[in-house]
Amino acid sequence: MTITDVKSLNDLMNVLLNSTPEMLLLVGLICLGYVFKVINAIPNKYIPRFNLIIALITYPLIATPGNQPPSIKYPLVAVEIKAVAIFAIAWLIHGVVLKKFIDKYMPVNEAGDTKILVKPVEAKEDPKP
Repeated sequence: MTITDVKSLNDLMNVLLNSTPEMLLLVGLICLGYVFKVINAIPNKYIPRFNLIIALITYPLIATPGNQPPSIKYPLVAVEIKAVAIFAIAWLIHGVVLKKFIDKYMPVNEAGDTKILVKPVEAKEDPKP
């Protein structure tokens, strides 16, 4: 590593640590989804469900629901709705933007859950006359 790499990593850490809880959760959900995909911990179709559960548990812890305006009767419900919205944004960012670029380089597991690479099409055998 060079000095510029260390400075750029330091700048990246400063940006992340000084960002809002919403941005931290958004980046964390996207990264966690790719970690789940790489380590093959869970099938690909269940990754969004796990990310939603993680968002619902994590966001109230980092967003402090007590800081809601007094006009909101149930602040925890408001925070959970925000968590669902952040999850939806992370899912859309993955599906619309990142899937086109990052998923090309992801491995396919044994079950074939992550359909990234173009699999060869099996040739249909012609019946011999």
